[in-house]
Amino acid sequence: MEKSDLYGFLWIIALFVWLNIIVPLFPSNIRNVAGIGGLAICLVGMIMVDEILKWQAASYTYIDAVCRPSNTRLHLFVKDLETQEIEPGVYATKLNLAQKVKHPFYQELEYLVIKHELTWEDRMHFTKGKAVYKGIVVEHPKTAKIILYEPYEGSFDVDHLSPIPVFWLKEAPGDYYLPTEALASQALMVNGASAEDVFELKNLALENEKLRSQVVELKRQALDWHQKAVRLEEVVDQLKNELLAVLRSKADFKAAVVEYMLTIREAQLKIENALKQLRGPRIAITKALAVMVLGLAAIATLWFNPQILQWLSIRENQFFVLLLAGIAGATAYYIYKRR
Repeated sequence: MEKSDLYGFLWIIALFVWLNIIVPLFPSNIRNVAGIGGLAICLVGMIMVDEILKWQAASYTYIDAVCRPSNTRLHLFVKDLETQEIEPGVYATKLNLAQKVKHPFYQELEYLVIKHELTWEDRMHFTKGKAVYKGIVVEHPKTAKIILYEPYEGSFDVDHLSPIPVFWLKEAPGDYYLPTEALASQALMVNGASAEDVFELKNLALENEKLRSQVVELKRQALDWHQKAVRLEEVVDQLKNELLAVLRSKADFKAAVVEYMLTIREAQLKIENALKQLRGPRIAITKALAVMVLGLAAIATLWFNPQILQWLSIRENQFFVLLLAGIAGATAYYIYKRR
């Protein structure tokens, strides 16, 4: 079943479920309104979805391509294209697809190349028709149907590890307006020849077309590889220039780092000075101030505790206090010297 048919059946099934399962759950007095409302919603939904798909598809050119001999059908929505001349009168056009298409040999395709005689504009004539967008048939303002021949021995390009197939344009809408002799692959003069001669000429023409297709493909590949080589040379030159710039700047790296560090230090000092101005002068605790504070604390302690003086009036206690003070002083001196 086609996706477009399935899409239509889904709307019918949704309407059937609404009318036969959901609507009976409503109160009897509003069932008719609910049924008509569901029908209107389905109708408006179908129209809106169809218009949205038509609007999205109209942004791209649509090509309905049939590939021989596999008879694979490709629905191509072309975002942009690039054409290059391989030899006089023969071109290769690379199509950038807006939607990936499935191919039995290449899986999903995002790009493909079509070789053709005459220019792309001469061969392709677009008219209003039907397009298959996301599996759904919609009207499209710019469509064309073509027949592509797959290469006799297989041919494809590789871009970022993704294969890009190459086809030969056999039939296109613009061929109707061209004389038969305009296409070398169709120009076969058999006037006045016998049946055997005609058969032989057709076989020779077929072999000639195969060989010509192979020659054209080799020329196209050579041109493509030449363009890739030119792009790689540009990248290599750019990398060389960047590397030379890095090597030249390496000698000045140390001086630049020192300059940056001095700048940072200068800014740090400015910030510290500003903070000092904001905070005001600080109280510096010197050794003399510390001794004075300790002395005052000792005097205050003796003043508020006279029993300590009575204890110190005993000679043995005085000796003990002096010994303890000497040990404390020696320890402080030792620690000070080690620092």
